[in-house]
Amino acid sequence: MVPNEKIALDIESAAKAISVSPWTIRKWISQGKLPATRLGRRVCVTPEALQALVEKGTRTVGTKEAGRG
Repeated sequence: MVPNEKIALDIESAAKAISVSPWTIRKWISQGKLPATRLGRRVCVTPEALQALVEKGTRTVGTKEAGRG
């Protein structure tokens, strides 16, 4: 593992990393879209799980896949 690489992100860090609100991260966790783990009193997600969610939800704006045209 690279020394400064994070193995888990708390909800606020995960939200900041992909420019969404912490409430969005919590909603995705409760909907089962984003796997999470409790570390002590904190709920955390892995960077890999967050990346997978972003890649799964990525669509090009303005194309048929995005529901336009």
